[in-house]
Amino acid sequence: MNISFKNTFTASMAIIAFLILSPAFGFPWDSAPKNEIPWGDNLRQAQELSRQTGKPVLLHFYSDTCPPCKMMEKSTFPNPTIANTIQNSFIPVKLNVRNYPREAQMFNVQGVPMDIVLSPDGQQVQVAVGGQDPSRYSQFLATAQTAIAKFNPVHPQVPKTPTPDLPVPPIPDSPAPNNPPIVKQPAIEAGGACPINETPSFNYAAIPEEEKAMIEFEGYCPVELSQHSMWVRGDYNNRLQFEGRLYLFAGKAQMDEFNRNPEKYAPAYQGIDIVVWRERGEKIHGVRNYGAWAMGRVFLFSSEESLVKFEKNARYYITPSNRQ
Repeated sequence: MNISFKNTFTASMAIIAFLILSPAFGFPWDSAPKNEIPWGDNLRQAQELSRQTGKPVLLHFYSDTCPPCKMMEKSTFPNPTIANTIQNSFIPVKLNVRNYPREAQMFNVQGVPMDIVLSPDGQQVQVAVGGQDPSRYSQFLATAQTAIAKFNPVHPQVPKTPTPDLPVPPIPDSPAPNNPPIVKQPAIEAGGACPINETPSFNYAAIPEEEKAMIEFEGYCPVELSQHSMWVRGDYNNRLQFEGRLYLFAGKAQMDEFNRNPEKYAPAYQGIDIVVWRERGEKIHGVRNYGAWAMGRVFLFSSEESLVKFEKNARYYITPSNRQ
């Protein structure tokens, strides 16, 4: 969606705008300490300041109940490099979708976190949906700066060197390399996005107890997770069993896709915590809160301790000769 505003301020209106945007009136953008992101919550004022300064607006939508949003608050935004880049090169605005439904509707926000970069004339030039770690978010900001430089040559932005793509890993049952690429905890949460409306289309309480214990990913659709990094509630009316686990899907199309290639979407080793299995010979099922992407598959663990051990020495646990 492209949104643009015409500058129709008269001289007197410009004076009023200056007073509204002045730090003396408590506005955050010119008064934040070094390496601290000066988030604002007034999009209209941010866009006016953007037109005056040539800096783009960085718009971050979030919710209080969204795990990927909390991950970014904990590890991404406190990063000094990211905070310094945003403070110097952007006008940041943070909006809770529950409190700003009009703005969320304006930008068609379907899931959070969602980050949007707007040029000084209101053009939407960069969008990212889903949680991003510091490396990915740095690349997002650098790409946005490159795009903004084309919109606003008077205030060019110097892009950072993008992070190179990781090589394609081998299949899980082949001997693992010494350092297979692993997306660290909270891996599944960090890469995903939370739909604004997570109300399931079925009565969860009505599911038989014996089936509840079999449900994988807590009822979220594995196909949406793999294809779009989205945590989308599955529907009990669209369900399949695979390797003793019950999978719920967002729709029939997702269910059919899973049925064509279930190994692609189901967790590796039937969701068993392979660290506990290797060390103690116990088959304990992992949970999605302690999940990681590695070698093209989702691995689930029963505790943070298991996840950390896997991150440090994945080859030991994955190599077939080391499995019990």
